[in-house]
Amino acid sequence: MLEEKVGPSEMIVHIGPQHPMLPGPFRLNARLRGETVVDSEVEMGWIHKGIEKILENKTYLQGITIVDRICYLAALSNEEAYVGCVEKLAGIEVPERSQYIRVIVEELSRLQSHLLGMGEYASFVGFVSMF
Repeated sequence: MLEEKVGPSEMIVHIGPQHPMLPGPFRLNARLRGETVVDSEVEMGWIHKGIEKILENKTYLQGITIVDRICYLAALSNEEAYVGCVEKLAGIEVPERSQYIRVIVEELSRLQSHLLGMGEYASFVGFVSMF
């Protein structure tokens, strides 16, 4: 715990779990000495959405739109994982052409999510011209 290590010239700053700078609900605890961050802790788990419970009452087709909401940066990756599981459960064999198309779309999705993430982080530290 950060509170156990606080010296006389240090302070603890708690950011979150809801903060405009954060890309998602998590809590950041930072120990500062002056304006220098000397230690930090991240507390995750503030956004349980209950996706598993929601999917219990949906058809496989309706589930695709639900798993999109897990992460807005990588929605296609969540869809791919979900559809892959459904295909295995149903014993569906995916044609080779479809597999190639999926790889291309997944790589474009990964590139998009990384660029958007970098742009968000740059705007957080003051580089607003990234967008």
